[in-house]
Amino acid sequence: MGKLRRKRRNYHGNPLAYFKEHENENEYIGRRAFALKDCGLYRSLLRAGQLEKAIGEDLRINSKGKEPLSNDKITILVNLYSIHNGNACKAAKDSRYCVPTLLKYWRERELEIRKRGRPEQSPDDVIVSLYELHNGNANQASKNSNYCIVTIIRHWRRKKLKIRKRGRPRDAEN
Repeated sequence: MGKLRRKRRNYHGNPLAYFKEHENENEYIGRRAFALKDCGLYRSLLRAGQLEKAIGEDLRINSKGKEPLSNDKITILVNLYSIHNGNACKAAKDSRYCVPTLLKYWRERELEIRKRGRPEQSPDDVIVSLYELHNGNANQASKNSNYCIVTIIRHWRRKKLKIRKRGRPRDAEN
């Protein structure tokens, strides 16, 4: 289905009639594939406002030559949403469908999709919550979290929190 070289054609103001004459060549072809196959006729149909009549939206096969998903498969895609809590990357790894396909059907059902790479809590809030959990001990907070001690101290200083000094705990006496 490569691009064909053609002589300059005159459609006499009606490219749709030419399209209908050669309909067997363009049977069940999508817009994108048609534009690649015969760009001259495609652009003429577009300029004349006849593209919608020539190639409607209700095609049985899409532009990539694939049949649309059945209702059973769409139901499976929607069920993957609840299984993976709206995480399309995890759902794609678990199924044979790619992320854009999953997102397309989830958006059609108006399901809330998790944003990529954004935790529900900001890192600043998490680091500040470590202050109370570890009583101002940055070293202990660093060991029990995924943040380095320098990052923890920087965030705590921005919030003007009192940081415990290194060394022995205050209540330990000889």
